[in-house]
Amino acid sequence: MSKTIQLTRSELVWQTRCNSWDESDFKNLLQWLKGFEGKEGGWARDHYNEYQFLSAYTWDEICRYFDVYDEDEPTMAYYDENGEKRYTTCISELIKEYMREENYDQDICNEDYADDYEENWDVSGDPAEEMTNEQ
Repeated sequence: MSKTIQLTRSELVWQTRCNSWDESDFKNLLQWLKGFEGKEGGWARDHYNEYQFLSAYTWDEICRYFDVYDEDEPTMAYYDENGEKRYTTCISELIKEYMREENYDQDICNEDYADDYEENWDVSGDPAEEMTNEQ
């Protein structure tokens, strides 16, 4: 068996994915969340509660919370099946989470490389063959 030299190189790369939302995307989210009405389970309950919370606001109001820090930004609470509060979130953070989820599926729109890398060189082969060849 012949020897093999393998190079494994890791480079530092920033990959950028872009997505944007407008009012139609917000309405699509509301429609999707509304579909959890009456369904069983924690995730379904949480999604329908998000629908009830978000549907009380217009897209323009939501955009305002992104633009301007407002210590009184409306929040919603998440509860477990026993009625104990798990955590709270505000409107802008909730929309950000849904946009992030969508962003994972986007194509890369930009890539930047740093002059930083690690290389690992490995020579492999059959040790018995190597000993025979050396004699």
